Amino acid sequence: MLAVYLWYTFAIIYHLLRFGIGIKPKLLAFVFLVGSFVLFLMTVNAYSKVDWPSLLSKIFNPTP
Repeated sequence: MLAVYLWYTFAIIYHLLRFGIGIKPKLLAFVFLVGSFVLFLMTVNAYSKVDWPSLLSKIFNPTP
């Protein structure tokens, strides 16, 4: 999944930088890269804080 995310991000930034004329597409690519990286880090941080064994035990062994 990480490889798909990185490829998608690379493709967008590459095309904005390669085919953009002037500074605006390059600035947009930079803003997209920073924003995408920040959102990715926030997602990884959120998933790392979940107590997975406890959550899975509640899902597979529900108490009445």
